[in-house]
Amino acid sequence: MDLESEGFDGALRYGTGDWPGLTSQLIYRDCVGPVAAPELLGNMAEPLDIETLAALPQVTTSQWPGDWEQWFAEAGLPPDANVSPTVYDSRALVFDAVLSGQAMAIFDLRMTALDEARGRLVRLHPLTVERPQGIHIVFPQSRLIDPRREVFADWLKQEATGDEPAVRTQESDGAVA
Repeated sequence: MDLESEGFDGALRYGTGDWPGLTSQLIYRDCVGPVAAPELLGNMAEPLDIETLAALPQVTTSQWPGDWEQWFAEAGLPPDANVSPTVYDSRALVFDAVLSGQAMAIFDLRMTALDEARGRLVRLHPLTVERPQGIHIVFPQSRLIDPRREVFADWLKQEATGDEPAVRTQESDGAVA
């Protein structure tokens, strides 16, 4: 989508932040870990050890096919171990496979937090890995810099991550701290 021709001042995009013609500001990067429906585990108690995880069915998307390999490498699985997830074209299909108890997947833990809290998903291992992709706010490069964009982007990042705002105002005299 061409933001300028569509009349948009900005948009949220998911990816690595390298879109031609757009200025990108990172809101947050994915922090991923393995999750599954409790039905997949049967009698196994989490957290699972790496070898047990490697033996379970895994799913991923065609957009990020290396997720499992990267996660297992960070977890210390030997490089010669067979990691061969089933690859789907969409995250929705991956999520359906996970929720139905067919497989486990690597997901951003912000996305799965509510399902974990409700008992629909369980985190299988405490290791999380930061991926290069995440949520970005983007603006056409040809637009003039507008300080309101920066304030909005800072607010959005604070809401998404819980970080303190980058700019604060002092109510007593209106000066920026």
